[in-house]
Amino acid sequence: MEPNVAESLSSSMGEKPLAVRIWQYKLHYVIVISAMIFLFVFKIWPLLQGLYMSMVDYKPFLGLFASEWIGFGNYRMLFSQPYFRETFVNTVTYKLAYFALSAGIAFAAAISLSGIRSPRLRGWSASVLVLPYFLPSVLVGYWILLLFNPSLSPFSLSERPLLLGSGSSVLIPLSAEVFKTSGISILAAVTAIAAKHASATSEVQSAHGFWRMTGKPAARAIIAVALIQLSVFATTDQELLLLLISPLTYENLGTIDYFVYQTGLMNGQYSMASAAWFVKYAIQIVFAAAAYFVIRGSFLADLFHPLARDGIAPQRGSGSRVAGTAVSILSIIAVVAIMILLFVYPFFAPGEKQLAIGDLISVPNLIVYVLLYGAATIVSMLFALVLAYPMTVNRLPGRTFYRLFLIICMFSGPAVIHEYMFFRNAGMVNTVFPLALLGITNFAAVFVLKSIFNSKHAHLKMQAEKEGKGELAAFFTLFVPNIWKPLIGLGVLQFVLLWHSYLPSVLYINDPSRQAPLTFLFNMTRMEPEVMADPAVMQAGALLSLLPVALFLVFRRWLTSEVMLSALVKK
Repeated sequence: MEPNVAESLSSSMGEKPLAVRIWQYKLHYVIVISAMIFLFVFKIWPLLQGLYMSMVDYKPFLGLFASEWIGFGNYRMLFSQPYFRETFVNTVTYKLAYFALSAGIAFAAAISLSGIRSPRLRGWSASVLVLPYFLPSVLVGYWILLLFNPSLSPFSLSERPLLLGSGSSVLIPLSAEVFKTSGISILAAVTAIAAKHASATSEVQSAHGFWRMTGKPAARAIIAVALIQLSVFATTDQELLLLLISPLTYENLGTIDYFVYQTGLMNGQYSMASAAWFVKYAIQIVFAAAAYFVIRGSFLADLFHPLARDGIAPQRGSGSRVAGTAVSILSIIAVVAIMILLFVYPFFAPGEKQLAIGDLISVPNLIVYVLLYGAATIVSMLFALVLAYPMTVNRLPGRTFYRLFLIICMFSGPAVIHEYMFFRNAGMVNTVFPLALLGITNFAAVFVLKSIFNSKHAHLKMQAEKEGKGELAAFFTLFVPNIWKPLIGLGVLQFVLLWHSYLPSVLYINDPSRQAPLTFLFNMTRMEPEVMADPAVMQAGALLSLLPVALFLVFRRWLTSEVMLSALVKK
């Protein structure tokens, strides 16, 4: 009913002349123009430099603009390389398998959970399935290396290293990524089912049957989530795969992301790496724009629900309740078992410590990064707040261009090569400034905030305009009061993302003692096996990984399915 109210209010207001509308929404243009200037300096200009680099034979001693122009020569050479073609095929195959596995698990789990009678059990079950997202990829990768190496594993899983098998080398990280992220799809599907039941009377529910009330909403939500994931089709969990890729697994695990990392930063072929990155960028920007407009036109109501409730009318029949309870119990057991392995077992692991936890965790450095990431998170929340507000005005001239500009910026990073060159030329290497600046932009949060507000409160915004309330007054009295909870949830996700990330520290800070706290786990995987498997390393990894888990438990109620969607484009 609310969207119809908004439409009727919009039509009743009439179409004002362009100049009048521009003056009416001058506050939004101040926001948009200021944001564009900032984003041009830190996003678009490095992007243009990277594009130029991909078309020259870059020589560091000559500089970018003095290097020889070769046009599309790097791109022709790129596609002539068997290694790049292999990584391209690996990436496509990996992502298609991820989509299929994640969607299948999400649909089955959501249907099963919808049959649980107890709202509390259903809510906790869905939360348990989301919890793995809050485990750092570096911790997951570290334990994969331990568990599937016969000489290091505390359990006898195999007599030979499973990561060296052609099939298992892909299946293991693929399963880990599905384990980490499929809970988001499940939560979206369960919420869609709840919204469908909340919008219908018991008589309508009985008349429509199981498929229309449960199966179809879940399927549409999962398709919508898959469309969001399509926008990062050429991106994999680089921080997980970087730990697992070796010369023996590169043929199966090498992806475009790793090709860019290896070619540019390890081999110094910056132009070739830039060309590979822009191939990936071109694919993703096309998919992202297409996914955005398809979701906006056909699936937006399946993700952002004005009538969503915590409760779902339980499915009739004992079979669905038994299935739901069984899935709930099994999922809880599986996740709890993994949490015990990651956070409890390290403190009871056999063997003598050769290292001390104090050698691996520097308390002053820990405090620095908590404050740094906390400050970056607060700035990112304010950034998302003001950038989302102009998109709540349906009749804002230039609104479509603004959305496309944000989409272009959203997928311009993380960029290993041209962002590194930008910060190096600015003299920021070996400082924490790149880590902070990379953490203050959260474009996914911008789109989530505007979608949440528009799905639930667009009619109030239209009413305020009709009554002649100013845009600044509406911002503080209408927009902020109605989206502060999801804004905090998005801030939690941003902090968790920054806390999990070790690759920026590896790229920008050479001194290990000044790198982000969890970076030590990545460094340990490059040590001798005996050092890597030291109980102190396990314990330090567990302690540093507790903070994101604690944040999830504290803010669980605000980490809704709508908020969690922003995590799907952060990889």
